[in-house]
Amino acid sequence: VMDMHEKARYPGDPLGQAAVAGVKKGYVVKSVAGTDVRGWDFEDIMDLLEDYMPDPDAQSAAAFGGQAKRAKKHQQVEFPVTIEYMELKEGAAKAAAPAAAAVPAGAWMPRLESWDDADLAKERARALAMPEPAAGYSGPRYSGAGVLTEAWIRQLMEFQKNGGLLPKKDAYLIVLDMIARLKTENTMNDVQVNAGQ
Repeated sequence: VMDMHEKARYPGDPLGQAAVAGVKKGYVVKSVAGTDVRGWDFEDIMDLLEDYMPDPDAQSAAAFGGQAKRAKKHQQVEFPVTIEYMELKEGAAKAAAPAAAAVPAGAWMPRLESWDDADLAKERARALAMPEPAAGYSGPRYSGAGVLTEAWIRQLMEFQKNGGLLPKKDAYLIVLDMIARLKTENTMNDVQVNAGQ
């Protein structure tokens, strides 16, 4: 239970019944009608409860707006139903989380910090060392910003429509040149607004 209404908004409020029954943030659903659901996905637990309430105040309602498109894995249990919760010890969720898979060597990963000139030079050297396209490659090549004409772009589009791919080396160099160009531009500019505008 990451988020919940911690009190009923009105008597009988369906979104406040868990709080009325003593459920608190940080609880985990342990079982539903005697079935252990500790390793289940949230949507699978909702299958058991048929809990797709279209309440405009429920943040989760939108998440289940398309629930009819998802094939149910479990049949709804009979009501009334007993739901058992357990409280996780602090840090237990983090400890129980699976270890992140190792990133394959050379795989692209998003960069979360800015690029300085040394970073760009190092990455450019890595891109330039990438292999040339296989013999028989007939698509456009990138040798610098000067080749990016309308004719070059149209050639690339036609090439890609027919299933062709720009060489990885060229794609990397295009991105690096874009980053270098963006570094020369102002991120904010002063704009004068005259009276009456």
